[in-house]
Amino acid sequence: MGRDPDFTVITIDEIDESNWIIGGKPISKSIHDKVCSIEIRISKGTSTAEQMAEAVAAGKELVKQALSSSDITNYFIINELNPDSWGFDGISMTIRNKMEQNK
Repeated sequence: MGRDPDFTVITIDEIDESNWIIGGKPISKSIHDKVCSIEIRISKGTSTAEQMAEAVAAGKELVKQALSSSDITNYFIINELNPDSWGFDGISMTIRNKMEQNK
């Protein structure tokens, strides 16, 4: 989505199957035998709908490559965060963006 790789953070969290519920049933008792979830957090208004759609499609391809299967239920969530409500190294994204503009 046009992000600087130096400021892109990726975390991978394994979720115990007992914590996955789909259709009111634990994953072990659902029709889905393989499930993964990708969540992306960005500042609101920094990506277009087209960029986000491309990221979702690329995520699907990444899952297929990583897990060697296309028979996987996937969830893709892009959270657009208010830049005032998050940041890193003690500086909100709003302030960080202003600092970048003043360079």
